[in-house]
Amino acid sequence: MNKVIYKMSTKVTLINTIKGLEEAYLIWKNLKILGVDIECENNLHHYGASISIIQISSETQNWIVDVMTLGKIPQVVSIFENPKIIKIFHGSDFDFRMLYSGFNCKVKNIFDTQIAAQLIGLSEIGLGAILEKYLNVSKEEKFQMADWTKRPMTPEMLEYATKDSKYLITLRQILIKKLEEKNRVEWMTQECKYLEETTLKLHEPSFWD
Repeated sequence: MNKVIYKMSTKVTLINTIKGLEEAYLIWKNLKILGVDIECENNLHHYGASISIIQISSETQNWIVDVMTLGKIPQVVSIFENPKIIKIFHGSDFDFRMLYSGFNCKVKNIFDTQIAAQLIGLSEIGLGAILEKYLNVSKEEKFQMADWTKRPMTPEMLEYATKDSKYLITLRQILIKKLEEKNRVEWMTQECKYLEETTLKLHEPSFWD
């Protein structure tokens, strides 16, 4: 019987070595905009909260940074804190808490697509709903509760994770037009600036939690 090999429809570079991280950094630092998502372990499968992977996408390339394997990610922190590069997140509040808690990182030049969706009056503001509405892209629910600390990650997991970052640049362009139509671009700018200037601390669960 032939073995079925999963073929990914999305090309993604998995970064789990220092050399790989340094090579990716040389590309990232020359870009103007990046889509970003983070998969964490937050007391679901294991005790404690930690970042497992970070998904990063440009307009043409996708990377997954294996934070759990690497441990230290100064190159990623440098990119996130670089005010010249736009970083697009969706529902960034918890991500920023994790980045600050784990790496003392405060992200600069933010565009949060969830905030944009709220400002244009969408009733469903989850990333899956917005992608389906504007880009006709469906997100599988299979890995929503996945244990992202498991290694090795399967190709299916990598592709699922990449979908959370690869469409963000295109989605931002659509949402900006919607904000312009409602004269709410300045509102968006103010909200994102507030996120930049606010230190979001992670709430450590107590015994009773």
